[in-house]
Amino acid sequence: MIIYEGKVIGFILGTLFFAILIYATKYLKGRSIRTIEGLDAIEEAVGRAVEMGRPVHDCPGGGGFDSQYAQQTMAAIGIIGHVAKLCASRGAELKVSVNVAHTLPAVEEMIRSSYLSEGKIEEYSPDIVRFLPNQNALFSYCMGMFEREKVAANIMVGAYFWEAIVIAEHGGSVGAMNIGGTARQSQLPAFVASCDYVIIGDEMFAANAYVTKDEQQIANIAGQDMVRIVILAIMVLGTLASLVGIDTIAKFLAI
Repeated sequence: MIIYEGKVIGFILGTLFFAILIYATKYLKGRSIRTIEGLDAIEEAVGRAVEMGRPVHDCPGGGGFDSQYAQQTMAAIGIIGHVAKLCASRGAELKVSVNVAHTLPAVEEMIRSSYLSEGKIEEYSPDIVRFLPNQNALFSYCMGMFEREKVAANIMVGAYFWEAIVIAEHGGSVGAMNIGGTARQSQLPAFVASCDYVIIGDEMFAANAYVTKDEQQIANIAGQDMVRIVILAIMVLGTLASLVGIDTIAKFLAI
């Protein structure tokens, strides 16, 4: 048998969810995403840097592409592209720190493409990106650079670990506007405590669609929300049914 016992419901739900996403991508265009203050604040942060004549710092976190944090890293690099476009169009100096080697080419290409799209390719330089080999090197570099350059904005979106609070706190100490974001629950309290704006969980995955207003991407996000509603409904119905002694849903999910 191709579908083994205990996997039937997974196959059915997987097919249903795939159908929902296809439907949403085709028929749910024209929707809009609710306001995400953390993403809106990026434009304010870059404008502030231009007015103050100080740099903007960005870092995609330490998740990389070879772990469960790959999706967060991809979202973070998309945000770096948005930041780079704003810096290129407004004349702000951009500094990007990367501490995962295999993400370095993707970050560099994203920044180069962003400057090219704004017609400012002559202002692009590989020196915009600084590679640091580990977390210790990352936060040590950031602390020193923040003090020397007095950065006006510090944007930290991605999969962060213990270095998050150190970098964010030091950004605040030099007067930078801190914008943090992650889907790692263990680091969200650090960002909430130390950042002016926080991009929480799924908000960072919607970032590219939000800033580009791309209808296809927004429709896909609408489809994902529909899938979440279906899953939540199954969970609620199953819980209520179990509480009153009805195990039909539980048996169905065990097929």
